Amino acid sequence: MKALLLVLLLQDDAKIREHIAALSQDSVEARDAAEAELVRAGKKAAPLLEAALKGEADAERKSRLERILATIPFCEALGFDAGRRFVGASGGMAKLDIALGAKLDAESGPLVGRAIVAAFAWGERYDDRAHQRELFDVRETAVRAKFPWAHLRMLEHEHYYPRLHAVLALKEMGAKEHADAVARMLTDAQPYVRGGAADALAEFGAKEHAEAVAKRVDDADRGVRMQALRALARLDPKAGAARLVACLEDKDARLRSEAAWMLDTAEAVGALDALRRALGAEQDRGAHAVMASSIRALERQKGARRPLAIVASWHGDKSGIDAATHLRIGSAEEFAGLWKRHSEAKAPDVDFKDSMVIAIFQGKGWNSGGVSAEAQEDDAQIVVRYNDLSYQTMGGGNEVTAWGIFVLPRSTKAVIVEDNVQGLIGHPPVWKERARFGAK
Repeated sequence: MKALLLVLLLQDDAKIREHIAALSQDSVEARDAAEAELVRAGKKAAPLLEAALKGEADAERKSRLERILATIPFCEALGFDAGRRFVGASGGMAKLDIALGAKLDAESGPLVGRAIVAAFAWGERYDDRAHQRELFDVRETAVRAKFPWAHLRMLEHEHYYPRLHAVLALKEMGAKEHADAVARMLTDAQPYVRGGAADALAEFGAKEHAEAVAKRVDDADRGVRMQALRALARLDPKAGAARLVACLEDKDARLRSEAAWMLDTAEAVGALDALRRALGAEQDRGAHAVMASSIRALERQKGARRPLAIVASWHGDKSGIDAATHLRIGSAEEFAGLWKRHSEAKAPDVDFKDSMVIAIFQGKGWNSGGVSAEAQEDDAQIVVRYNDLSYQTMGGGNEVTAWGIFVLPRSTKAVIVEDNVQGLIGHPPVWKERARFGAK
């Protein structure tokens, strides 16, 4: 079957080459007939048409080739130059504006693809910071349209800014099938691009990329070094933790602080002892505080915490309690009083013979759907860690009073409530204690 398909493909290619050759015939009728056949061949003819166009010197024949290409819905085989010609002949960047507003369905997809490629082709404009907004629009459209190949082409651009946006777009698409191409950007001449590549690999890279990322931990640029550390910790936790421990002795206080922060959850052999030694020698106040925090976190982890199932939970973005509040509730009477302050709706049933409630109210804020949580316990205490269910909006934000109520198995142990204060997407959580309730 494969042999038969190969024969058919070769036969098609031979016919297409005959039609392309016929575009040079003296007879206008013969040239028109050949053009009609090539238009009918569509995408199958695209690669050969593109190849013929690149070496064509005759103006009339070149015009015919371009006219044929313009009738074919855009596909990867058409290549970068065809997209540039299409948009360039159709009103330039105005066509890009149309593409940005187009519905990304099967009909408009090819138009969007051509616009993206053509906009990037005019990359000489993008070393001018006045055109950054256009590049952001192109990137956003490509991500929504799922056109990774446009950005793969831009990884080769002479200006760093399109290269950086290409790496970031591939990261946002989660284009793990192109991780090798992104890994090659770790050696880019521009540190922003190297750092962006490390961030992207932290999202979708594989363990085989860890070695290349590890080399960037010694990068001349501090930002790249920190981004590489984060990526290495995810791609190869064992090797990453060892490098983090080594970085506690780095001459750069920012890097020491970053390494200490990441070690608060790392399972590195000797991490706790290394942090204690580093804390004793640390002169920088910021790094000292982070090291102390990580030491406390690792000391808590040594208590062998176990997951604790949350029996039931409710959350939302509107509450009558508009001040930040954290409560431990152990009776139906307490819960009824709390719910009356919180909402006019009927209170849910909670069996306080076997359960207790941890209630979290964030007070007045913006753009949150409520609070989610998970719980762990060791022999001495229960730790409830919660995350704000935040989101982004264009323009103005939504004012909220986010909340979450969580039913846990009843216990006499102490309860610690911690909030994830990490504000960066894709980065490890940073836990801050918000409340502590003593043992009962």
